[in-house]
Amino acid sequence: MPTQSPTRRERRAAVTDGVFRPLPQREILRGVGETENRLVPIHAISPNPDNRHIDVVGESFRDLVGSIRQEGLLQHINLWQLDDVEERYRLIAGERRWRAYLELEQEDPVRFGRIPALVTLLERDQPEANALLLGLIENINRLDLKPGERAAALGRLRERTGWTYEEVARRMGISVNTVIGLAGIARHDAVRSAVDDGRITQEQAVVIGQGTRDPELAGALVEVVYGLDRQQTAQTLAAARAADPTLPAPQRAQQAVAQVQAVAVLPPRPAPDLGPMPIERTADIPRTAGGRRTHPVRQRYVILANTALAALRPRVAELERERLAQVLQEVCEETNIWPRRPRRK
Repeated sequence: MPTQSPTRRERRAAVTDGVFRPLPQREILRGVGETENRLVPIHAISPNPDNRHIDVVGESFRDLVGSIRQEGLLQHINLWQLDDVEERYRLIAGERRWRAYLELEQEDPVRFGRIPALVTLLERDQPEANALLLGLIENINRLDLKPGERAAALGRLRERTGWTYEEVARRMGISVNTVIGLAGIARHDAVRSAVDDGRITQEQAVVIGQGTRDPELAGALVEVVYGLDRQQTAQTLAAARAADPTLPAPQRAQQAVAQVQAVAVLPPRPAPDLGPMPIERTADIPRTAGGRRTHPVRQRYVILANTALAALRPRVAELERERLAQVLQEVCEETNIWPRRPRRK
């Protein structure tokens, strides 16, 4: 049997799956800028404004301070040099380690007044974007990084650079599908918060984020789709978008999910037995002679859509030789039409 081309639903599912596949460790920092190891004055460093929710009071931070006090810094922080002349740096990654040094410097200014750092001398082409890119690359594979946080970070990168999805994907070393899916999650604050809190799944977040630009409807949908699978979530979204637009978004979402759940509990109908699909049809072609109608000619047609040729989509520009041979062989067997070998001269 011929291999069926993926349906639209399968292609969209592949996009979703690609978003959350573990990202590969690749040499994607090459070309961003030269790096060198330095001991940098801790007060010459400013935090990255994109780094949020830095815990400096919890038990894990106290453990970090104690570990650095006893063992020293085991992993360098990453910095972007803001000025070629003055010692001014921006944090890319390692803010908790830097803040631990700030606290320890009060105990021992000589030992903790400078911090080991990997300093990147970024190229002049969009240096801020490159700095954000470095931070994303380092943090993107963290186990505790939530989908909404990752989506928001990639969204900031696109806003600041104007890069296309393809450009972001190339520079990050990830797939375009991943970038598109994360862009959908990042579109609405309600969706980002819901997926990070576990109120909706990652697949549901992509469906809602990509499916509507209305923030009110997106916020209403995340409150009602709990427990639905990906297909039911997409159906709920479609029903809500088709509902009366004058109704409040929460009411449209409630009506939509009730409609989908009502259909879901109905017993499935057995598929009718239509028998094998016809391969051929006949038609009588009228003929005229001398302005008068004569007996029609019966013409036989092959219904290509019911043969193996249906696997060849209109936009397929090329096909593997073995695959083409397989398709042609199956068409010949189905239609009992065989090519004639050319006569040798």
